Amino acid sequence: MESSRLRDLRALAVTAQLGSAGAAGRALGLSQPAISQAVARLEVDFVAPLLARGPRGSSATAQGTLLLDRIARMERQLLAGCGGSEAAARRLTDSAIAAHLAIVADGGIAAAARARGMAPPSLHRAARGLAASLGQALYRPSARGLVASPAGVELARRFALAHLEVTQARAELQGGGSLVLGTLPLLPRPPLARALAASGGLAVHARDGDYAELVALLRGGQVDAILGALRAPPPFEDVQGQAWCADPFAIAAGVGFAGRPESAPWVLAAPGMPRRAVAEALFASMPQRPAVLVETSSLETTAAVLREGAALALLSASQVTALPGLKALPMALPGAPRILGLTTRRDWRPTPRQARFLDALRVGFSAAPKLL
Repeated sequence: MESSRLRDLRALAVTAQLGSAGAAGRALGLSQPAISQAVARLEVDFVAPLLARGPRGSSATAQGTLLLDRIARMERQLLAGCGGSEAAARRLTDSAIAAHLAIVADGGIAAAARARGMAPPSLHRAARGLAASLGQALYRPSARGLVASPAGVELARRFALAHLEVTQARAELQGGGSLVLGTLPLLPRPPLARALAASGGLAVHARDGDYAELVALLRGGQVDAILGALRAPPPFEDVQGQAWCADPFAIAAGVGFAGRPESAPWVLAAPGMPRRAVAEALFASMPQRPAVLVETSSLETTAAVLREGAALALLSASQVTALPGLKALPMALPGAPRILGLTTRRDWRPTPRQARFLDALRVGFSAAPKLL
């Protein structure tokens, strides 16, 4: 768990629970000095006093309470990864976690060994030991050697989310921190730019992508939140959306378009995109399917073709307004309204600095209909 060892984090939690290093040592099978040294390492690592020591024992400081809450959240992720087995979760070690994450990230034991300069037999032993400890088939044979099974991939996801709780604790205790924000296509940029300008020292990393790509990264902890059009319902139970404002689709044309909409060719988004589905539903209601001039998900290409004046495309209302040389045609579209908002993991808890930035985003986008 970063530079903080799993054993040290657990030593702190048990010491705070039982009230003394001696009691924690007896519970964990360690000596009292070992427990005290573990807590001291954490206090150096997090640059904060974590326990208040007195004649009646040890209790958590305010900083320690913050870390203990994150440790509890970390343990819930590890427990979920171990199928709810507390005994298996207690047997986890930093080395086993690191080996498994390397195997999954690098695409197998052989690739992980090459990439990290490790001996393949040592990784094999770690993998076999972890699989036996959990009683799960975490790996499967392939042409590339042993690779992670679906159960192994899910376990790595839980390990990554557990690691993220320690990262969040560090940001809470030391200040600073960062946020990785996934941004979806057709997103109005002015409210995002205003929130970024007032981010208050939070390092925000914007990552563009489509929904399927970003939601996979979100569930794995590589992305903290996704900004853009919501999916209703979300595709996974551990994902939730917060609706902020409407930004409906509109049929876009160049300002010089003077043809008949029902006979004009179209610029279509790629299959799988929400606006492609809406366009296909519109085509199904027309007497004859229109011709397709080009298929592209590039906003720049779409706008350039539309400005030539002969074609139509489906864009968001905010994009039609923002892009010079375009106009919206007064035609009704099928389907539910397009809602913008924030998509997060259900169990994600932002740091105070992250929460302030997201609140500024929410305020900006909630006012966006007045600007679109």
